[in-house]
Amino acid sequence: MLKLTVPSDFSPERKYIIKVIFQEYLGLDYSLETEESLKKYIIILPNQSRVEIIDGFFSNINIETEYLKEEYIPKKIEFSNNNYTIENDIPIIFGNGLLKKEQIAGTNNKLITCHIDIFASSFYMLTRWEEHVIKDRDEHDRFPYSSSLAFKEQFLSRPIVNEYVEMLFNIMIEADPQIPRRSNQFKVHLSHDIDYIKYKPSLREFAGDIIKRHSFKEFLRRLWFGFIANPYNSYEFLMSQSDELGLKSTFNLMSGGSHKLDYGNYIESKKLSHILKKILARGHMIGFHPSYLTLEDYNKLEKEKSDLEKVTGKKITEGRQHYLRFEVPYTWRNWNKLGLQYDSTLSYAHKHGFRCGTCYEYSVFDIIERKNLELKEKPLIAMDTTFVSHQNMNPDQMENEVLALINTVKKFNGEFGLLWHTSSFNINTWGPYKKVYMNIISYLARLL
Repeated sequence: MLKLTVPSDFSPERKYIIKVIFQEYLGLDYSLETEESLKKYIIILPNQSRVEIIDGFFSNINIETEYLKEEYIPKKIEFSNNNYTIENDIPIIFGNGLLKKEQIAGTNNKLITCHIDIFASSFYMLTRWEEHVIKDRDEHDRFPYSSSLAFKEQFLSRPIVNEYVEMLFNIMIEADPQIPRRSNQFKVHLSHDIDYIKYKPSLREFAGDIIKRHSFKEFLRRLWFGFIANPYNSYEFLMSQSDELGLKSTFNLMSGGSHKLDYGNYIESKKLSHILKKILARGHMIGFHPSYLTLEDYNKLEKEKSDLEKVTGKKITEGRQHYLRFEVPYTWRNWNKLGLQYDSTLSYAHKHGFRCGTCYEYSVFDIIERKNLELKEKPLIAMDTTFVSHQNMNPDQMENEVLALINTVKKFNGEFGLLWHTSSFNINTWGPYKKVYMNIISYLARLL
C-alpha cells in the first residue's frame, strides 16, 4: 500500500483527483493523510522510497473555490522533456519541468522530486472547469474547442491525463520497481445516435440536384429514398456489422423534444417499436438521447428518461446529450440525480481530439458543490459529423485521422468512443463514407 500525505486545503479537490489517478486508473491501494502548510504531495512507496510532487497550483490560491476564475487559466504553457514520459515531451499546465533524483540520507532509498503538478493539471482537464469560467459559446450554447487551452496550446490530439499518469507511474517504479498496477485492456464504446427515423426531402433539395448540381442521378436517388426506401433505416446493417465483428452497439434514442432541431417526437412510433425489440433481442443496448432543450430544463430531462424506460421496459443507464449540448457541472449533476451511470457527450462537435484529456472512463466531480458524483464520463473520441460536416474531410482523410486516434488510444489500452449516426450512410455526401465506417470498426475489432 502507498502512503500519501497531501496539503489539507482544497481537500475535496485533492482527494478526488488522487482517487481517479491511483484507484481508477492505476488500481493501486493507498492510505491518505493531510498536513497543514504542506506545499507538495508526498508518496511513500512500499520500499520506503519517496516521490514528491510539488504543488504548483492550489497552494497559490488564497480562498478555496477562488480558482474558478479565468485569471487562473494559464495564458501559455511550456513543454518538458524527461526520461519518464511516454512521448518526447509533455505539456505542463501547472508547475514547471524541474525533476530531481537523489538518495535519502542514511538509506539506500530514493527521493524523486517532480515540479510538474500532475494532480492539478489532471484535475483541470477532467473536471472541465475552464468551460465553466470561460463564457464563450457557439450558436448552440456549447463551449467551443477554439476557446480551450488544449487547442490553443496544441495538445488537443493528446490524452495528456493518461500521459501524466504514465509519467507518475514510471517515476514510482524507478524508486520502487516492485509496485504493481492494474492491467488495462483496450475497449470500444460504439454508439449510434438516432436523430431521424424518416427522410423527408424538400422541394429545394430536389431543385438543387437539377439546377445547382446538374445531377439527374442524384435527383432520382433522392426521389427513391424520399418516397420508396428509407435511407435512415440502417439498424439491421449496423447490428449485423457489429455482430460479425464481436462488437456491441448502443443506440441512443430521443424520447421527446419540441425544438426545431429535435426532428420530431418518435418514441411511440410503431416502426421504432419494432426496431427497439430487434435491438434488444440481438443483445445490443438502448441509450438515452435527451432532446435539445433538456440542457436548461431538468423536469423535461427527467420526463424523457421516464418515457424512454416505459417504452423499452429497461432501466436506462447511459447516453449522450443531443447536439452535444453540455454545461459544466450542471449536466453531470442532472444526470447523476437521475441515477444514470455513464455520460458520453464530451467531444467537440467541430474538432476531434481529447476534450477531457483522457481515453479512460472516469468518475466526475461537481466543481460548484465540490463533491464526487457517482456518474462516470466515457469520453467521446470521434464523431462522424465532426470530420465530414464540420471539417469537410474526404473519405481517405477521415479514415486516416480516425485510425490515428485509435492508435493513440491503443497505446494506453484505453477505450475508444466512436459515434456514427444512424442517418450517416445512404444520402447526399454520406454514401462514400459507408466503407470508411466498415474499415474503422474492422480495425477496432482486430485490436480487441
